[in-house]
Amino acid sequence: MAAREMSKFRRYEVRWRQAKVSAVNSPIGGSAPTSLPLESIVTKIVIAEDDQTVAALLEEVLADAGYDVCGSASTVAGAVELCRRCQPDLAVIDVRLADGCGMDVAAAIGRRDTLGILYATGNAGYVLLNASDGEACITKPYSAPDLLRALDVVFEIKKSGTVNRRANLTP
Repeated sequence: MAAREMSKFRRYEVRWRQAKVSAVNSPIGGSAPTSLPLESIVTKIVIAEDDQTVAALLEEVLADAGYDVCGSASTVAGAVELCRRCQPDLAVIDVRLADGCGMDVAAAIGRRDTLGILYATGNAGYVLLNASDGEACITKPYSAPDLLRALDVVFEIKKSGTVNRRANLTP
């Protein structure tokens, strides 16, 4: 691994580990979610991310938070296959995947009534979501508490069709 790539990996790892510790150690009722929504015993989740460092850190953070991580894919085709095989409840999908647009995953799997989608991108200003695309978008770089909070919002939207505006969604 080149020195530049190793430096990038360490920077991501330190940032995620610090955020993960604060999310996991946050007291119940604190500002950062610590685990799955209470209504769900085990929530299956799929990751579609073409940066393997980010995908590995996502898997670790989500597994530590109690999610059943079905796996990760770096391509649209891989994500579609993983979603069809695993039948997840939620998905974290990078907008730019190795072989195309992450938004094509939602169109290809056709489970928009039961699959909650959180898109991740470094260019959120260019992402326009409608009801058939997904529930939310998070801007990179993001922290573990922000990711878990965003997944709580996506879960609530899929469950009730709206977000409880009185919920404490800010740190």
